[in-house]
Amino acid sequence: MSKRNNWTRDEVILTLNDYFSLGENPLKSDPEKFKELCNLLRRSEGSVRTRLGNFAFHDPSNDHKGLESGSKLVQEVWDEFADDPDRLSSTANTIKQHFKADQKSGPAQDTELMGFIAEAPEGKILTKSHIVRERNRKLAQKKKEKVRRESGRLVCEACGFEFTEKYGEERGEGFIECHHTKPLRDLKPGSVTRLNDLVLLCSNCHSMIHAKQPWLEMKELKRLIKRVARGRRPRRATTKRRKG
Repeated sequence: MSKRNNWTRDEVILTLNDYFSLGENPLKSDPEKFKELCNLLRRSEGSVRTRLGNFAFHDPSNDHKGLESGSKLVQEVWDEFADDPDRLSSTANTIKQHFKADQKSGPAQDTELMGFIAEAPEGKILTKSHIVRERNRKLAQKKKEKVRRESGRLVCEACGFEFTEKYGEERGEGFIECHHTKPLRDLKPGSVTRLNDLVLLCSNCHSMIHAKQPWLEMKELKRLIKRVARGRRPRRATTKRRKG
């Protein structure tokens, strides 16, 4: 196996998922599963065992001290997933399917990430899968046609912005972006993206969803817009009563 020092978020999530069954002593608890994890990650047994020990250090239920790690990533993944076993398991299983698919057919072509997109907490491989689905031009066009048939307009579903209203039909006609709302842990290799998985957003709202970790859900984005709008409303003028 090639020697690699930097662990990716995807690898750390997979290792955390197995930590809860393997613990600090993987060769005693389940040696076959431990070897399967090493082979999947293409990392040495010593390297994976060290990472499991790092998680033991953060685990309050573990009586052992574990191995302290200066890695911010280990702490982030623990804080993000350790208290949500269902999300951890489903996310890890989806990442594992992508890993195995890449090993069979070769790594997928890197998708150029737009500058405003922050890597999702679920890791780079599922971030890329999400972006690929959003950039499916045929599917995006079908979504726009469906919305236009039903409402006659292409309006941002978060803030109500309409490009033709702002820039005119010649420049703004048909321009709007698609956002994929399906949870990243459900983006299995080869799974079909349906029109109901997509929403239409203006460029600003789409950027704000992906700007930072964690990404915003649509309901969170709408609440944010309303909260900020309320804060900017001018206060009602109060008239003081004159004495006398």
